[in-house]
Amino acid sequence: ADEVTQAIRVTIDKSGLTDTVHTTKTLCNGQCSSGPIVISYPKGNWYERMTPETGKELICSIQEEQPFTKKCLYTIEKGQFRKVKTSKEG
Repeated sequence: ADEVTQAIRVTIDKSGLTDTVHTTKTLCNGQCSSGPIVISYPKGNWYERMTPETGKELICSIQEEQPFTKKCLYTIEKGQFRKVKTSKEG
């Protein structure tokens, strides 16, 4: 998880997004078996088994204002969590 956090933070900095994208490192979010978990707000998407590379891809999708669906575990729909996929694959 530390490597994912670092890759995301470096990508935010290199992309010039430090004024609009903020990171907070947490401990377990209750999904440790699916970790490292990255949660993207305000949409509330939860991403599982993130790697430094997929973390970089997530930030690039935010910068390009494109959806990022890879590794999405949960999303929020009508104020409720919805499981997006059930497989363990990316």
